[in-house]
Amino acid sequence: MRKFGYYFGIAQILIVILMVIIYRDIGLLPYINTSFIIGGSLMFFGLVVYIVSSGFFDLFTLSFRKMFTPKNRMKDAMEMRTPSDAMSFSYGPFLVVGASIILIMSVCLYIYYM
Repeated sequence: MRKFGYYFGIAQILIVILMVIIYRDIGLLPYINTSFIIGGSLMFFGLVVYIVSSGFFDLFTLSFRKMFTPKNRMKDAMEMRTPSDAMSFSYGPFLVVGASIILIMSVCLYIYYM
């Protein structure tokens, strides 16, 4: 829970900094726009890491290695790591922080239209 609060706080500081840089204003609409971009980007990155680390692209990668590698270098190509082995970090914090930012953005959007 402490890591979530730390990552969430960093994301909120980044949102405020980007609001000031891009919109030169601190308000509800710039917060909604900026938090949508940051939260969506975090969720997208978390989902990409989840898909790659689940082994979805391993068969695709191995078949391309077999197809495009010369026979004298086949042993080296087969010893290379697969994409799921290369992903050594967790996707969870990206998804949780991104989803919480999107949830807060949705609440702010509801308040904006009320």
